[in-house]
Amino acid sequence: MLESDRSDLSPQPIWALSTDNFDPVDRFDAWHMALSSFNDVWVSPESRRDFRAATSYWPIGQLTLVQSFATPVRLNRSYAQAARDQLEGEVVVVFATGENRTELEDCHYSLAADEVAFGNHRNGYVFNVTSLEGARWNELICSPAVRDRLSELGSGGPRSGSEQTPQSHLLGQFICSVAQRLPKLMIRDIPLIEQAALCLLAATYREPTSGPARLSEVARQTVDRTQALAFIERELFSARLTADRVCDVTGISRSSLYRLFETYNGVANYIRMRRLDALRSDLVDPCRRRQSVAQLAEARGFHNPSTLNRAFRRRFGCTPGEVRTGPAQPFAFPDASRIDCVMEYLRTQRRA
Repeated sequence: MLESDRSDLSPQPIWALSTDNFDPVDRFDAWHMALSSFNDVWVSPESRRDFRAATSYWPIGQLTLVQSFATPVRLNRSYAQAARDQLEGEVVVVFATGENRTELEDCHYSLAADEVAFGNHRNGYVFNVTSLEGARWNELICSPAVRDRLSELGSGGPRSGSEQTPQSHLLGQFICSVAQRLPKLMIRDIPLIEQAALCLLAATYREPTSGPARLSEVARQTVDRTQALAFIERELFSARLTADRVCDVTGISRSSLYRLFETYNGVANYIRMRRLDALRSDLVDPCRRRQSVAQLAEARGFHNPSTLNRAFRRRFGCTPGEVRTGPAQPFAFPDASRIDCVMEYLRTQRRA
């Protein structure tokens, strides 16, 4: 890889597991054994044959993002387990699809898609995925060190239970957006994402009586960045996507837009990098082997082969054709059998 360093690599999960890596008859037992250190897993006998689940834990500075999917299941974390584990992180849960019902000591609530709830690792819970087709959800785990950083941003104390406010919905949308894009991001993106998440957490936790002025500028930049990123992702491969169009649609000034993407040397360079990353993923996708490099490039917004080859070589150190002739590299969860390494990582975060 030329003109690059570790910051241009994609982030990797701390730990990940998918039941798709096991024979159908072994899937539930494998999942149960993998999670037994953290919580108990139960499904009805008639559901075991069709049971499927997946989870992955991604480090984002002092935050940890968890992506999960499961067919109907009950996860039970006892208070004895919580006391033994000595984990202290606060947790934000947002559902992408499906529904669940959660039982805590002091409240019960149900969540559907796009709804948000708050909790922590110090207490037990019963977490039920109730949708027959299963559910996808994301969790943002905040280490205890994050509390001090939130206080500096004018935040109040953490919440508990379900909360549906404009601020919490914006936080939930941001978490889902980051979860969807994580495998395509670069390590150098992580500090920016962490800061944006902290600003949204502070806005969500902030008490109505606390001073809004201290947070307003940071919060406004976070909202602007979230809106700009959402529009860019939606129109990423459109020929009409330009910096001027981003400004027109989002109402962000050109100078403000440049500051938001200064880390990438401007929004135009960010768009080019995202398109190059998408093209590279297409080139190693076994399902796209019958499409030519030119066809894939056109679909990703590249219409000049010479310009594409120069930009691609600068980013990846080779041409699109050289990637295509190499072996396909489909994404797969790394081998793992237990969640102990995640728990030790979270304890390390507590001491950070």
